[in-house]
Amino acid sequence: MSKLELRICGARPLLLSSTIRDDNVLLGVDLTNPELLLTSGTTVPSGTLHIYRTKFLAEAGCVEQISVRNFGNVTVDLEFTIAFGADFSDIFEVRGQTRPCRGTALASEIESRGVTFNYSGLGNLTRRTRIHCSPNVSIVSNSELAVPVNLEPHEDLLFSLMITC
Repeated sequence: MSKLELRICGARPLLLSSTIRDDNVLLGVDLTNPELLLTSGTTVPSGTLHIYRTKFLAEAGCVEQISVRNFGNVTVDLEFTIAFGADFSDIFEVRGQTRPCRGTALASEIESRGVTFNYSGLGNLTRRTRIHCSPNVSIVSNSELAVPVNLEPHEDLLFSLMITC
């Protein structure tokens, strides 16, 4: 993945804290919302939502769980978006070296809950990176998915991303 960006109604969440377990297996990040003006005209004050992201590596890839809790006294109806991309840069390119030749990015496969990026390497080996979201995705393009969030006061929602290569 060359990009993985979470937004709430187009705004970046605010960082509260982050921790990594001593064994480096789990990353936990506490976030909250900035002040949000919803399309309904309602304002969601800063700090109303608590967002907890956990990320860990599993056998098949990277799993991220995102938990959202509404600490407000009114129902919130909003959208989380996740922008993503895969450029298939090798480790030497990431570290700043320029390659004289590269493989070819192939067409992405858009599915109901995710996207698979395809790349044909110089050795004609096809590589794939798949991002899948569950349970609810409202829009999927080759660079973004949206998760509708409707939370009553003091209600929680959990959704997850699975990234496999």
